[in-house]
Amino acid sequence: IEIIKGIEMSETHWDSPETKRIIKKLKPDVVIGSVHSVLFKGELSIHLRDFSKLTENELEDFMHLYFGEVYKIALCGCDIIGHLTLPLRYLASKFNIFIDLNNYKDDIDKILKYIVENNIALEINTSALKAGIKDFLPDKEIIKRYLDMGGKMLTLGSDAHICENASYGFIKAKEMLNSLGINEAYYFKERQPVKYEL
Repeated sequence: IEIIKGIEMSETHWDSPETKRIIKKLKPDVVIGSVHSVLFKGELSIHLRDFSKLTENELEDFMHLYFGEVYKIALCGCDIIGHLTLPLRYLASKFNIFIDLNNYKDDIDKILKYIVENNIALEINTSALKAGIKDFLPDKEIIKRYLDMGGKMLTLGSDAHICENASYGFIKAKEMLNSLGINEAYYFKERQPVKYEL
């Protein structure tokens, strides 16, 4: 077994010099950029937020803000954009709220276009399956749009947190990618993408 070290960094645009210092010191093989906190109505956390208290318009504003934050993360020089549609995991599993991602197509496509043009990989995160949601983060439709834009670098992540959840849902992710004609994925070593067969 070869151990490849990586780091997931959130809200890197809040302190870009500190981000660069950490990466330089740790020399990780891969840097995942992600958003876990969005400053909205005086609160930061996504996973602790009570979405049931937001009106429909407020929720829409929150989601636009969230995708704007993900775009800023992409600008900071990560290798992978992690769990692009993260709020859906909590909206559905905790509050039984389901939103139409078509309402945020322009926001999402702006992110996808940037990461394709700048060789940043898109993570297919399987953690929503563990939360009882029948899709990935992002979902198949967004992955198709990424591919249509010329995107090639897809990574698999289970957001495991504990050993038992490592690679959870990867077989379903492989089947989904195969249905799109994709038979390969990527990991990173020394900040360079490495392709492997699924």
